[in-house]
Amino acid sequence: MKVIRLYNLTPQTSYKLQINKTMNWKALWEAVKLPLRLLVLSIIPVLITYVASLPAQWAGFLTTILVILDKYLHEAEVAKPVKEQNEGVGGVRGLTGF
Repeated sequence: MKVIRLYNLTPQTSYKLQINKTMNWKALWEAVKLPLRLLVLSIIPVLITYVASLPAQWAGFLTTILVILDKYLHEAEVAKPVKEQNEGVGGVRGLTGF
């Protein structure tokens, strides 16, 4: 791995720094999937509570139920043999599909 010393950079070359090419993009994708799942799963409850003028606690409650259901469906697919699994964009599906 090449080490770049910041004190040797000139103003002309400092903007040319690139992302480390050994970065594990798969690990980054795995880290980003949980917040994306929560965002996707929370859109519907937030819209329902907004339109129905319900207290905001219902959005949190419904999001929690959807997250539990998503995780259950994901774990149920993982428990199946590999040939029978329903593959999504980034792996085995739950409600969100990634």
